[in-house]
Amino acid sequence: MLSRTTACRGAQRAARLPPVPQCQRRGLAAPASGSFQYQSGEAKGVKYASRDFAGPTTTLALVAKAGTRFQPLPGLTEGLANFAFRGTERRSTLRIVRESELLGASLNAHHSRENLVLEAKFLRDDLPYFVELLGEVASSTKYQPHVYAEEVLPMIHFAHKKFLASVTDMATQSAHSLAFHRGLGVPTASAAPTPYTKYLDAETIEWYSKIAYAKPNFAVVANGADHGEFSKWVGEFFENVPSTPLQESSIGADQSKYYGGEERIAHDGGNAMVIAFPGSSSFTGKFYKPEIAVLSSLLGGESAVKWSQGFTKLGQAAAQGAKVKTTSAIYSDAGLLYTTITGSAKAVAQTAQASIDAIKKIAAGEISSEEVSKAKAAAKFKELEHGQDIRAGLELTGNGLIHNTQPYQIDEVAKKIDGVTEEAVKKAAKELLENTASVSSVGDLFVLPYAADLGLKSLIDAISYESSFVQKLDLDTRSYAVLREITNEVFLESTAILQAGLPAYLPEQLMFDPASHVPPRQRTDPSAQHRRQPKHVSLHLTKQSAPASTANKSLRSPRNNQLLKYFVNNPYVTMAPTLYPRGTVKKIVKAHSNRPISKNVDILIYLNYALFMQELIKEAAIKSKQRGEKGLSARSVKRVSEDMLRKYKG
Repeated sequence: MLSRTTACRGAQRAARLPPVPQCQRRGLAAPASGSFQYQSGEAKGVKYASRDFAGPTTTLALVAKAGTRFQPLPGLTEGLANFAFRGTERRSTLRIVRESELLGASLNAHHSRENLVLEAKFLRDDLPYFVELLGEVASSTKYQPHVYAEEVLPMIHFAHKKFLASVTDMATQSAHSLAFHRGLGVPTASAAPTPYTKYLDAETIEWYSKIAYAKPNFAVVANGADHGEFSKWVGEFFENVPSTPLQESSIGADQSKYYGGEERIAHDGGNAMVIAFPGSSSFTGKFYKPEIAVLSSLLGGESAVKWSQGFTKLGQAAAQGAKVKTTSAIYSDAGLLYTTITGSAKAVAQTAQASIDAIKKIAAGEISSEEVSKAKAAAKFKELEHGQDIRAGLELTGNGLIHNTQPYQIDEVAKKIDGVTEEAVKKAAKELLENTASVSSVGDLFVLPYAADLGLKSLIDAISYESSFVQKLDLDTRSYAVLREITNEVFLESTAILQAGLPAYLPEQLMFDPASHVPPRQRTDPSAQHRRQPKHVSLHLTKQSAPASTANKSLRSPRNNQLLKYFVNNPYVTMAPTLYPRGTVKKIVKAHSNRPISKNVDILIYLNYALFMQELIKEAAIKSKQRGEKGLSARSVKRVSEDMLRKYKG
């Protein structure tokens, strides 16, 4: 029991305290202020967006359409990022550093495949200073040659060394290159400094800055800033930024197109495999598919709960010693769903097979409603967590404003995921298997599997096997099957020989004489006699000799010899693609010809020719499909063949 004196002193102190306002009385479960929703606008031609998070700090970013996808020359994006905050017309590098440190701020510049991001984190009251600083960096940075040589170039070389040391980074970059070729396929770091130093200098980087920092090509985004105040400062301090680019560039502007393929890179620093498929674009793009995010969470690999394998398919199926993770990379007009596997070569190989088996099971409907519900919940959590991840929100919102004039609204993305059905997930998995995968293997290539070993489609399977398409190619079922077998069994072997640096010829004992084999079979189709039969096309063959030690025994198998004999003697397999249009494609082959095919034909020349024709057919089929044409059109083949002729003449 308190004494009377103690109680009186407590009452006196309480009486002297100011009364507590009624508005401060709130329960622990009351909602916090702020929202995931961005408010956007435009001030004097500059697009901006902000959201007012409650808190004492602010994060500000200038997001420019200057990622590696859009750079006209190699290395310009890295050069521009490393020149940021190194000195302007008004401020030296030392002044920028000292003032930022006195204000307790953090400055950073980084880039991705689509964006260059200049970022500043600071106390909320210092917003005007840093908006002004970003405006100066964009409009009046000094690109001095000595700064480039002493400070910028060493940073680029360091990034190259870091890239070469990471098998995971190499496999990821390789998978993107296989999937998209140019554009999104351009690596964010080069494997060698030579291409960069060849094209880079301070003057070229300054020229590119006048394109990247033009008003139509960037947006300014803030977290933790009042929208009205932010709008005022953006309009004031970005007035001197160029209103139009110095030069209009079409680099990276075309719609991204998925290709697929396989690449194998020997490396002694570890083992990694990336298996990728076409994915979903960003929410702000036209090709957004929320079911891809759910499928990514269902495949997964990493457990979200300590001491548990998790509910994900790959988390339960991964081999011991392997780390696996599934990522849905989203871009403005395309996406890539890929699984990254690292560990010992044997564990990586086993887990790679398990990942393909998991996709097949999902496509076949061998999943429960509970698993789909868990995957939806996990995908939704990741998207909402993105809302709290300020860096991700800034870049995605800026990217959306630049390309589609709308911010990345996290709340709306979560609602889209809620609407994903179990059937949509199964359909998405089935569509993955129907596409050609992008498979990159880095490490011990003796153990790491090929894409064909995993049951994935080869390049020849990417050609649509529709009746109208086959009829136009004049290929019957047997010819198609034989060509596919040759692709899977022999082309990969010959490619391995060429990649190993061996000469593109074989010794005399591996040569064969087409005249000694059975003549081409006759077609059973009654209408075939009315078709114009293909003639033999000339190839440029150079008689070369080689020592017997260079023979590759893997090509001597009776099975391969049988396939090759049929391949050589069947004009419908080897020459049918020259029918549409006959003259143009024939010119491609004749460009390097001096005599007709006859005795002692080099096997690898045949294989290289077939790969050439196969690539032509595939590209032409894609272009025909894009124009909505049925089958393969002569116009598509003509255009593709002319492009390939220019490429192959080199």
